[in-house]
Amino acid sequence: MLRQHPCLARPRRGGPHARLKFFARARLNRELAEIAASPEVRAILEPDGSRPLAATPAEFGARMKQDLAQWKRIAVERKIVAE
Repeated sequence: MLRQHPCLARPRRGGPHARLKFFARARLNRELAEIAASPEVRAILEPDGSRPLAATPAEFGARMKQDLAQWKRIAVERKIVAE
């Protein structure tokens, strides 16, 4: 029944919902990148050795895939297993 609501219905490929989601995600990503680069956020993160890294969803996904492969290789080489 909820799927009948326009906001929850599966968008048609290339339809207005898909375009709206694309632009909403792009705007959200852009604004989060601006916030991450702000002096206020840097002042909070840098004392702990952290640094903000703005990335597109595709870049973030690629980075996560790369990190997972790296840690998997390390775990296999060192024979680390979950208990």
